[in-house]
Amino acid sequence: EDAPIAHELRIMAEEKDIESVIKRVCKVITSDKVGGKVNKTCGVHVHLDMRQITRNKELIFNNLVNCQGLLFSLVPKSRRSNKYCNFVANSNYHDSNGHHHDAISGRDAYAKHKTFEVRIHSGTLNASKINYWINLLLLITNNNTTMVPITGLTEFEKALTTPLSEDLKSYIKKRV
Repeated sequence: EDAPIAHELRIMAEEKDIESVIKRVCKVITSDKVGGKVNKTCGVHVHLDMRQITRNKELIFNNLVNCQGLLFSLVPKSRRSNKYCNFVANSNYHDSNGHHHDAISGRDAYAKHKTFEVRIHSGTLNASKINYWINLLLLITNNNTTMVPITGLTEFEKALTTPLSEDLKSYIKKRV
């Protein structure tokens, strides 16, 4: 049997379009014609656009880092302890080392792409899982108050300035 061929796929879309784009892309990849698959060596990396002048990099980085406990609780153990997705200890954007393999890549990703990269999620071709994940990251990114370290759903809900949808809450409860 032939060895599998690995490919990285980059999808760029505006926030308002991302759900439908992800659904279409996953449908094509998993079609009989393409036959795409993932394994435990794959990951879903989300780059959050930080080019908008109104986005507060320091606040967003702080909130993403302080939500790592919750985010890591939603993924398989293999993603929690691998060298390509390291827990970030310092939530201060200016004091962070910014290594490419950080779970939350702030300064490194910003310098290269004007994004923050979240590398925590495991590989999947399930459009619903990817869209829930992206919606969760956008909720954190768009939260306009400083979050303290969060490990559970109740803490997370209390820290949000925008209410958590029932669908996303249900998704989180199933995975924690």
